[in-house]
Amino acid sequence: MSLRTKIITKENGKELTYLKHLILWLLLFVAPIFLLENIGLIFTYAPVYYIAAFLVLIVVFYAFYLKFTPQYLLNDRIFIYLGLIVVCFMIYRHFPKVVCRLLPEHPWTQDPFGLEEELKAKMRLGALFMYFVITLVISIIESLKDAQQLNQRLKSEKNIAELALLKSQVNPHFLFNSLNSIYYLAIKKADEAPKAIIALSDMMRYVFTEASNDSVPLLREIDYITKYIDLQRLRLPKHTEVKSEISVQEETLMIAPLLLIPFIENAFKYGVSTRKATTIYLQITADADQLSMKVLNTIIATEQEEIETKTGTGIDNVKRQLELIYPNRHTLSINNDGNVFEVKLKINNQKNNGK
Repeated sequence: MSLRTKIITKENGKELTYLKHLILWLLLFVAPIFLLENIGLIFTYAPVYYIAAFLVLIVVFYAFYLKFTPQYLLNDRIFIYLGLIVVCFMIYRHFPKVVCRLLPEHPWTQDPFGLEEELKAKMRLGALFMYFVITLVISIIESLKDAQQLNQRLKSEKNIAELALLKSQVNPHFLFNSLNSIYYLAIKKADEAPKAIIALSDMMRYVFTEASNDSVPLLREIDYITKYIDLQRLRLPKHTEVKSEISVQEETLMIAPLLLIPFIENAFKYGVSTRKATTIYLQITADADQLSMKVLNTIIATEQEEIETKTGTGIDNVKRQLELIYPNRHTLSINNDGNVFEVKLKINNQKNNGK
C-alpha cells in the first residue's frame, strides 16, 4: 500500500500521526495572524470568512495529496489533473464569499479590509497556488520514496530466491562426493565403511537442518568440515598428505552455512592422484574481527585443463553467495600457477557481532 493512501505514515521508523497533522495545520492557521501586518483583524472581525477559506485549503491539499496527484499527475493524465486545478481555483475563489452570504447580517462575516474583490481573489489564488506547489513537492518525494522502498524489497526478495537456488546446488554436490568416498570403501570392503556411513549421516543431518538458515555457529560449520575431511581421508592413497590447522578464538561467531566447504571439496577433487605425491592444506583462523581461510592443493599436470574448465561453476556459485551475504565485507583471491591451486578468503566479522 502506498504511503500516501493514509495520513498516518512512517518516517524514520516512527509513525506520523493525526496529532502531528493537526498541530501542523494549527500552526499554519495562526501563523499569518502573527506574521502578517493587519491580517489579525480578519480573525478578530471576520473569522467565518477566514476559517472558510482555510478549510478549503485543507480539503484541496488532502484531495490532491492523497488522490489527484498520485492518480492523475504521476500516471501521466496531465489534462485531467490540470482540469481539477482549475475547478479548485474556481471553488476557492467563490466559496468563502458564498459562506459569508449565507449569514449576511452577522458581523463576523464582514470584510474588515474593504479591499477590491479582484485583489482579494488574487490573494486567495496566490495562497492556493502555494499549497498546490507544496502538495506537488510532497507527492513527488513520497513517490520517489515508495519507488525506492519497492526496489529495495524486490532486490531483497530476489537475493533470497537466488541464495536458495545457490544452496540447493551446493547440497547435492556434497552428497555425491561423500557417497563416492563410501562407495570406494565398500568396494575395498574396508572396516572403515560403517564409520563413514555414521559420519555421513551426521553431515547430512547438519545439511538438511542447518543449511536453510541464514547463519549457523562457526564451530558447527568447523565440525562439519572436520568430519568431511576425516571422511575423505578414508579413501586417500598414502602418498596424499592432508594438513589442517584450525583456530577459533571467539566461540560466538556465526557464518553462512556451507559457505567454506566448496573450496575444500574442490581441493580434494583435483588435488588427489593415484600415482603421484600430492598435498592438501587447510588453514582456518577466526577471532572477533575476522575469519580467514586458506586452501592449497597440488595440481596434477594432466588435470590442469580439467581444473580450468570444471571448477568455474562451483567457484562462481560461492563468489555470488559472498557478494549477497557479505557485501563489502570479504576478500577472495584465487591463484593457479600450474603447480598449486590456492584460495584465500577473508570475512569481516564485525557486523555479525554487532560492532
